Formats: sequence, structure tokens, C-alpha cells
Amino acid sequence: MYAIGGKTVTITLENFGNAAIVTANAAVSVQGTAVALSSAPVYDAFTQITTLTFLAPALAAGVQTISVKYVPTQRSASISITYVAIPTTAAIATISPVTGDSTGGLTVMAKLTNFRQTDATSGMTISVGGVSVTTANILSLQSSIASTLVTFKTPAYSTGGAAAVLIRGAGGASNAGTATFTYIDVSVAAITYNDPKQGPSEEATEVSVGIANLGQIITSTASLTVSATGLTGVVPTVARIQASSLILTSCVVSIPASLAYLQADATVT
Repeated sequence: MYAIGGKTVTITLENFGNAAIVTANAAVSVQGTAVALSSAPVYDAFTQITTLTFLAPALAAGVQTISVKYVPTQRSASISITYVAIPTTAAIATISPVTGDSTGGLTVMAKLTNFRQTDATSGMTISVGGVSVTTANILSLQSSIASTLVTFKTPAYSTGGAAAVLIRGAGGASNAGTATFTYIDVSVAAITYNDPKQGPSEEATEVSVGIANLGQIITSTASLTVSATGLTGVVPTVARIQASSLILTSCVVSIPASLAYLQADATVT
């Protein structure tokens, strides 16, 4: 509970009241200050459980005591409730994943602590590299006093490199959380190496090829196509994937026999 109070508190008590319990004969106080019930007490004769609801008053941060009494029988009970100060300093934010391609659309989860509880995605403001995430692309929100989890889709970005993630909620600018997301510019995807650069024309040759900035992890040879430029009737194939990350993919290309020259271009299909 934040120290400003104002939140609804519901208490359930066993063997406390009876069918005669009403607002007038149920007394509630928080740290010695009487509070009014926000609705009539509810008594379940079968379970003998009484439910009381009230709005928490504003109090100093710390452990406070809620006291309840059923006046006709003088039955009483007390429980503790912890009040905490509203966070006003910068939140601590972590995100996962931290890298994605510049076309955007990647789902990212952010976890924030020391972040004021925010009850709806409409109360969240998120930007990546200065580009706002639309409300429709803030996918989910779970927020409590202890921590906040929010998922969102990254917007498209005009280039590659590090981009600042800024997340704001009910706490405003002073309570914002920041992180860094790295974009991979897929518009500059290119072959970075091929080895060997030549081979015998009378037999097939396997060539290791590196492709940078694809912006996705390649797990199947079917995801890559290879074409031969300058020759006709040549059908090189991707034999296997050696390793793949968002930044660099290594594969083996099989070049058929009787080739005198090959310039290979690899693209994601």
C-alpha cells in the first residue's frame, strides 16, 4: 500500500460477526484512526466468514495496524498492513531480448523495480530510440508495488546501433526506467567472407560463407537461397548451417562441378 492511501482494502474474518452485523455496529480503524466502511459488511452464515471493505487512509510509510471490532459482541481482531513511500527516483529496468532487426516488430519484455504501480497499458509510455511505441503495441502489463512487467513490440528504426529504451508509468518522468536495445540494420546485409574463393571445375566444391546483419537466427537451410551470377544452368545449394546469430550467419554452400566462376549472393527467403 502506498502511503497516500486511497486503495480499497478487503478483510475476511472467521467467527467474527453474525447475521446482525451492519455498517453501524462494525468498527474499523487503521493505526488508531477510524475509517468508514465503503460498503455494508457481508456475512456468510454457512462459512461464518465476515467480509469488510474500506478505503485505506493516508499514513506514513511503515507497518501499520488495522483493528476491527464487532460492537454487539465486542469481538475484535487486528492485522498488519505495510505502507511504502511512492517511488520518485529513476526506476531500474532490464529488457529481454536486447537485440533485434531494424524492421521492428520484435516482442520485448521489460522488468522494472522502484517503479510506481501502473494499472493499465494506457498509463504507460514507451519509446525506443526516440520512436514511440503505440498503445496497441504495448501487449501486456503486470504491475504491483514490488515490480512491473511490461511487454511491447519494437518500432521500426532507420538504422542500426544502440537505441535508448525509455519507459514511463504513473510515476512520471522522474520515475522512468531506461535500458538499451541494439538494432541490426538489415538493409546492409552482406556476405562478409567465402572460403575457398576458387575450386576445381571437375568436382563439387564446398564453400564456407559468412553473411552479416540478417537480423534473424537461421536454423534451416531452406531459409537461405544462393544464386550464381554470370553463369547459366548453375544451381548452388546451401548444404548446412554452421552457426547463426542475429548479427552473423555461417553456412556451407555446395557448388556443382564444371564451374569456372561463381559470384554468390545469399538472401533470406
